[in-house]
Amino acid sequence: GTPRTTPMAYFERAGSWLVVGSAGGAKADPQWFRNLRVVDRATLEIGDRTHVVSVHDTEGEERDALWASVVEQAPFFEGYEKKSGRTIPIAVLTPTT
Repeated sequence: GTPRTTPMAYFERAGSWLVVGSAGGAKADPQWFRNLRVVDRATLEIGDRTHVVSVHDTEGEERDALWASVVEQAPFFEGYEKKSGRTIPIAVLTPTT
């Protein structure tokens, strides 16, 4: 329940943002991603703008399709997944109205 601020990379996609829980290839999901899994909404700051977003943790085919897109844009993420030995999670953050 305590708010946290964590800088991270993101990918824009169809009016939403993707965030990838790679932790640089660590064996466990990063704490910030585990925190996202237990909330419906979060606050995202990009530059000087703040967005309240809904959080959707992807799985299965949806996650795999997004993963392919991420690796296409940033190929080094593929090495993180191999190094980690886990399926790296992806969340979709969508602005709320």
